[in-house]
Amino acid sequence: MQTTVHLTRLAKAGDADAQSRLATRLAFGGKSTEQRDWRRIAKLWRAAAEAGHSSAQFYLGTCYDDGKGVRKNLTQALEWFRRSAAQGDPDAQYNLGFCFREGDGVPKNLRKCVYWFQKAADQGDDAAQSDLGYCYHEGKGVRKDSKKSLYWYRKAAHQGLARAQFNLALQYWEGDGIRRNRKTAIKWFLRAAEQGHTRSQWYLSEAYDDGFGVAKDDAESVRWLRRAAHNGDEDAQCTLGVRYHNGQGVPKNYPGSVKWYRRASKNGDSWATYCLGLCYRDGEGVPRNGRMARKMFAAAARDDVADADAALRAMNADT
Repeated sequence: MQTTVHLTRLAKAGDADAQSRLATRLAFGGKSTEQRDWRRIAKLWRAAAEAGHSSAQFYLGTCYDDGKGVRKNLTQALEWFRRSAAQGDPDAQYNLGFCFREGDGVPKNLRKCVYWFQKAADQGDDAAQSDLGYCYHEGKGVRKDSKKSLYWYRKAAHQGLARAQFNLALQYWEGDGIRRNRKTAIKWFLRAAEQGHTRSQWYLSEAYDDGFGVAKDDAESVRWLRRAAHNGDEDAQCTLGVRYHNGQGVPKNYPGSVKWYRRASKNGDSWATYCLGLCYRDGEGVPRNGRMARKMFAAAARDDVADADAALRAMNADT
């Protein structure tokens, strides 16, 4: 590996590859807490990019996209992504696909999105493979094709991308485009869950609770449920609240149930809001408070929770 001093000497002499490599080292090398001279970094990437260096063109585009070392300018970002993508850089191709998918700086165009995702995916870009799989699964910019989505999810999953592992697991779980295989689904949920993928952790918890694809195991169900809940999954938070309330797999703990109902409710889980209303109505884990119970029931009822509407009507009828 060339030293930074040597790269600097070559960069000053106008070597485009050295300029790009030096900028990359200054941007991403060393400790993450180190201060970065983004103006110098962007200047180096610009010099290499203007000389036609595809990787530098991509990174200069990211500087304009993020406003690092240059004034944020999405038009300029897209111009450099296009130049880099035209030379075959998979990162730039993926970014262009993303921009066309989201309508970010360009009119939304799902066919162009798929075109660039395909270019990057064919070169082995795992994010592009996963997102191309999603396009095929949902029929976004291409005809819906579960077999092709399975193909691309599998490609990305084998590279270790957690979201692709999760989506691959879902297709096996539901028998979508392939014969249902819960054991294979569990394998992929587990790989994603171990990387911190929250929904995979939730599915594992449900699988161990019901005994689908694995032996029923309350301890493992709770372990994955806790991990998903702590990672912010509202379904897991609400379910953990229910378990503490009922003493299912954990010791009965009304204050614990209230804690998780609150977190799930804050994250938009309407059933948790209803359950929190029950706790206020019955004085379980919190002091009995009719006003707060009505407030929770009303909020859940607005989200079409029929039990909450019935509870609110019952409370109002008793006053």
